Amino acid sequence: MTCLHSSLLLAFSSAAVCLASAQSDPTTNPGTRLAHNLTEGTEFRYSIQIASEVTLDDEKQNYTMDVVMHFDAKVDAPAPGHPASATVSHRLTRLQAKASSAIAATEYDSDLPLKGSNSPGPAAILVGQTITTQVDSNGTIDHTGLPAEFLRQHKDLQGDDFDSLIQLYFIPLPKKPVVLGTTWESRTRLVDAGLATGRSALVKHRFEKLEQDRAYISHQFQLPSPQRDQIDFKLQESRGQTI
Repeated sequence: MTCLHSSLLLAFSSAAVCLASAQSDPTTNPGTRLAHNLTEGTEFRYSIQIASEVTLDDEKQNYTMDVVMHFDAKVDAPAPGHPASATVSHRLTRLQAKASSAIAATEYDSDLPLKGSNSPGPAAILVGQTITTQVDSNGTIDHTGLPAEFLRQHKDLQGDDFDSLIQLYFIPLPKKPVVLGTTWESRTRLVDAGLATGRSALVKHRFEKLEQDRAYISHQFQLPSPQRDQIDFKLQESRGQTI
């Protein structure tokens, strides 16, 4: 039996806007109200990094993968009949990907010319495309999608795949005020990191720190183990942080 160990690190960073804005609650309930900043007209940038490492008994089969997606985003007017939500557009401006094993290494950066070792993978078709999502201040996503013409050209793409991608940014937030150390749970599908495609994962969130109206929230992902013949799968770590 082959023994497979894997670690998955999800990192999120934002600029020019607080992902989770925090305000003291004026009522008798102590604590802080967390909310995604959905101010109309707000423009911001953020990146999502997915790094994974797989270790097998046969070292020749070990591999690592690191993908970074850079987005320019803008908050548009609320949809009619949904005053508590907004439409947010996310344009993928840059894609960086590295993969290496004992026998080969590949690298791609959409900002560099396509020559030599700079070879695009399947996700390269998304560079320059704009994903739109309907979301409320608690992080509840109603719909996510790509332009209709793009989807007609790439019929193999599924809409719920983009829900799982954008939810890495718009994480679910508590509806009531919370204090430092408060934890809560949610379930989500994860972007494919070679481990849990299409399966639901339990995520435990924790309110770690409040600094200048920005909330620092840590995450622990409990990924389901893939069922693979002759492989004993052991997840070492899966975590992330949102600001």
